[in-house]
Amino acid sequence: FLYGESLFETCRLSLGARGCSIEERLAAHLSRMRAACDRVGLVMPPDEVWTGDVRIALRSLGADRVVVRIMLTGGVGTCGDMRSN
Repeated sequence: FLYGESLFETCRLSLGARGCSIEERLAAHLSRMRAACDRVGLVMPPDEVWTGDVRIALRSLGADRVVVRIMLTGGVGTCGDMRSN
């Protein structure tokens, strides 16, 4: 990973919670993360990628309620490597 170059959002989710889908629960978090990515120049995958992965993780854990930390990094690099483009 590039030294110190990452963004994250943490959120509490319930699978099958009344009134809100996972997509709805993640929407504000992903919106904030996308805005931060735009500010620092990171490319963020589409929301559907995140919601799908979170749904898979919830099901594989067999948990109804979890705290999820969504993290995006700038990729592989060396310490002190600054992107110039």
